[in-house]
Amino acid sequence: MTLFSDNEKITIGYENDILSELNSTTFKEKIIYNGKSNHEVYKIFKDKNTYFITSNNFKIIGKSTTEINNAVKDIVKIDEKYYAFAASGVCGIFYLDAAKKSVWDALYLQYYNKNNTTFSEARLLVNVRGKAVAYNSANQSIYFATNIGLYAQKLDSQTEILYKNQSVFCQKMYYYKNSIYLLSNKNELLKINQNNQISKENISNGITDDIKNIRLIDDKMFLFTDNAIFQYHLETKKITKIQIITPDVSVSDITTLSDKTILATSDGLIIKSNSNLSDEKLPKFRLNNVLANDKVAASKNLAFDENNLSFNFSVLAYLPNTKFPISYKINNRKWVVLEDNQRSFKLSSLAAGDYAIQFKIENLEKTENQIINYNFSIQKPFWESYVFIVFCILILMTFFYLLYKSKLKKIQKKNQIEINRISLENSLNESKLTAIQSQMNPHFFYNALNTIQSYILSNDKREAITYLNKFSSLT
Repeated sequence: MTLFSDNEKITIGYENDILSELNSTTFKEKIIYNGKSNHEVYKIFKDKNTYFITSNNFKIIGKSTTEINNAVKDIVKIDEKYYAFAASGVCGIFYLDAAKKSVWDALYLQYYNKNNTTFSEARLLVNVRGKAVAYNSANQSIYFATNIGLYAQKLDSQTEILYKNQSVFCQKMYYYKNSIYLLSNKNELLKINQNNQISKENISNGITDDIKNIRLIDDKMFLFTDNAIFQYHLETKKITKIQIITPDVSVSDITTLSDKTILATSDGLIIKSNSNLSDEKLPKFRLNNVLANDKVAASKNLAFDENNLSFNFSVLAYLPNTKFPISYKINNRKWVVLEDNQRSFKLSSLAAGDYAIQFKIENLEKTENQIINYNFSIQKPFWESYVFIVFCILILMTFFYLLYKSKLKKIQKKNQIEINRISLENSLNESKLTAIQSQMNPHFFYNALNTIQSYILSNDKREAITYLNKFSSLT
């Protein structure tokens, strides 16, 4: 949860009220204090061989451990005798050694809390929720950040510090070179000079997100945003991104050694070398294999029946135990986000055609530069190929042509039979006619006409007409 560094040793405050020392070279850890409670250590301050920590209450750990029922949020050393603190309900100063002398003795005696027998404190502000405290030795002022405003305590006076004629509310304050740097509740980095004049520190270059937290170590201000941690050099004004933040890695504190920068997370310590502090170690996407019908695809040119594909991939992460959801996109469709730990997905019954699948890691800056492409094709079945279609068309045309020829031949044969029949009938009629004509000799014609004439002469018109009709039909 919290870190503090001193003489190449790292002091670590855990979430279960444990305080330990870690050797940064050997990585050997020694437990200093075990409170055996479930309260996190959210503040560590060390002065020589004495530790000041806050968990379920305020503890002073030296040769013995003193516990004070007070929720101290911040603590700072004023001189060799006094410390200033900000706590829930009260802000003030206290000492450990009454024998020492200080210019703050008169103020301490003025506000000394006689009711507290275990903690020698002077209550300078009461009934307030203290957030942070800082001390400026240039003007001998203690600055208390509270829920009702920012107050400056001098040896003989106490005043509220205003910014643009309004009260100032902040969470963190640090001293550097005769100035106090603070992060306001409006996510602005402000600077208070020794004349208590407040100005805004312009650090917008390179930082687009709101600053959520700050930590000052030597001349370097560490700025925490939702997506990254930046190092802001107070002298050169240079800003360097030193760590990307993911939804699964929450960095709660930071400290530095001569050659290392250490970050506290819920999954352990991240130790970075100061020589390559700005190197961004982004996680890398790796496509392990592609299965077609549960077999490793030997080619990106797949047959029509190899249309059930499985994609197996992994993410190589710099940060351990982190979750990186993966998104994929088919051709020009929308991105599909997979579950956090999902490392495979299937595409079933794909139609024939060309496919371009893109993969990317979600929730990361520069993720567009990390897009991985995988292209493949599924061939059409042979019955949908142009050769097969042309072949089928030719077969059909040949079939219809032969059918047409067959029908035509049948019609011609039928017509020929009919012609032959008609020809035979004509020949038969001609034969009959010839036979009849051969019987019709001149003597027959003479007798017939003579008979008709006799009917006419006898005035038998009916018989004459009947006989004449029959003779006409016969001829």
